[in-house]
Amino acid sequence: MSLVEDQIVVFHKVGNIAEFPKRLGKLVRFCGEEIAIFRTDEDKFYAIENRNPNPKGGTLVDGMVSGEFIFDPLYDWKISLVTGRVQEPDEGIARVFDVKVENGEVSVVYQVKDYSNWIKREIDLYLSEHTGL
Repeated sequence: MSLVEDQIVVFHKVGNIAEFPKRLGKLVRFCGEEIAIFRTDEDKFYAIENRNPNPKGGTLVDGMVSGEFIFDPLYDWKISLVTGRVQEPDEGIARVFDVKVENGEVSVVYQVKDYSNWIKREIDLYLSEHTGL
């Protein structure tokens, strides 16, 4: 964790490399958000919000990966895992997150803007997991 421009940057561990099958998505939840993690055939990792940018909505975690793109399962939109942008002629964007892989561990890089609420949520989560409160 580090402080950058009044924001906390968190490296949230989401698992080890072996837990992520190639070309398939894995859903993680963090800070109240759903994030889909994808591993390519080239062992590159990408994280994108699990919200389809199509006006009708949906999720992305079940999409199919091809190179640095995901084909969403509902509308067959081609979405860049690098930028989150939908390929033309369609329009839209999904938020992407940096991913860090170190010593076999995969982490999502997450910028927390409202860190007072984030700290409270983290404390509540810790207490519920470790004390039963």
